[in-house]
Amino acid sequence: MVSSEAPIEQIVLKYGFSSLNTFYIAFKKRYGDTPAVYRKSNQKSARKPD
Repeated sequence: MVSSEAPIEQIVLKYGFSSLNTFYIAFKKRYGDTPAVYRKSNQKSARKPD
């Protein structure tokens, strides 16, 4: 999720979830955030300082 810029919908289909809602529920249960919030916060921390 962090290293990919693919839309979340595309990731959902790639990993075989039956719906976006099912993925969001599973993701939030596992990581404590929605996929968008997780991606945004972890992309910031993954950047290297200039």
